[in-house]
Amino acid sequence: MVWIETVAARAKFGHLTRLLPITSLALFSLLALIGCGGADNRAGVSGKVLLDGRPVAKGTISFIPVEGTEGPTSGGDIINGEYAVTSDKGVAVGKNRVIIRSVVKSGRKINMGNGDVDDEWVQMIPARYNKQSDLICIIQAGSNQQDFELQSKLPRQ
Repeated sequence: MVWIETVAARAKFGHLTRLLPITSLALFSLLALIGCGGADNRAGVSGKVLLDGRPVAKGTISFIPVEGTEGPTSGGDIINGEYAVTSDKGVAVGKNRVIIRSVVKSGRKINMGNGDVDDEWVQMIPARYNKQSDLICIIQAGSNQQDFELQSKLPRQ
């Protein structure tokens, strides 16, 4: 009975199923030409990240578009105090909030609950540079150099 319904449906809508591959190819080609948008709204960014004057050994940096800047969140790894985000995965041109993270072993062990013990990792970058970040930078088209000199303690005023 199912086969008969399928044959009947194919007879009724067969012309649509023949158009599906052609329509799909046309749609895919159009999307490939247009792209996902914003490719020329991205820029390469590189620089140094220091904490209390010393290079951050290992961490991550993220750039989040804000206040009318359109584009995806982008970022990269910090290694030996340096980072680089290439233009193909680049940062949105315009105003971006910056989040910097770096975790280190605390030297303590924590119980994982199943009898296993693991190293405790702690955030070494103050919250004002990551989860409460107020770091803002303006990214221009092309290549950008953005260095960040972070302080673990707020300066006295």
